[in-house]
Amino acid sequence: GIEKLVIREGKKEDCTQIRGLIQELADYEKTPDGPKISADTLIQDGFGEKQFFHTFVAEIDSKLVGFSLYFYAYSTWEGRAVYMEDIYVQPDYRGKGIGTKLWKSVVGAGLAQGCTRCNFQ
Repeated sequence: GIEKLVIREGKKEDCTQIRGLIQELADYEKTPDGPKISADTLIQDGFGEKQFFHTFVAEIDSKLVGFSLYFYAYSTWEGRAVYMEDIYVQPDYRGKGIGTKLWKSVVGAGLAQGCTRCNFQ
C-alpha cells in the first residue's frame, strides 16, 4: 500500500516503466499517438553523455505508479529556472499526496540548483 511509497530520482533502469506511464498520460489526455519516443530514447536523453531531462518517480513495491519529468532552463530576466514538463500518477493512486510529493521534489531540485522560478504548463 501507500505506506511503502518511495519518491526517488529516476534511474536508467526505470525508463521502460516511465515510457509506459508516459503512454498512460497520453491516453488520459486522449492523444494516444502523441508520444514519439521509446524507452531507448529516454535512456539516451536522460542518462547519456548530455542529460536533457531529469525525473523523479513514485515507487511502491518496485512498481512505478507516477513520475515527474523536468529540465533546467534560463530566463534572461530572472536567471536559473526549472521547468516541469509532465507529472502523472496512476488513477488508483491519486488523492494520496503522491503528485504533491513529486512536484515538491522538482521544486527542491530547482532550489538546490539556485533556480529562482519553477514553470509548469
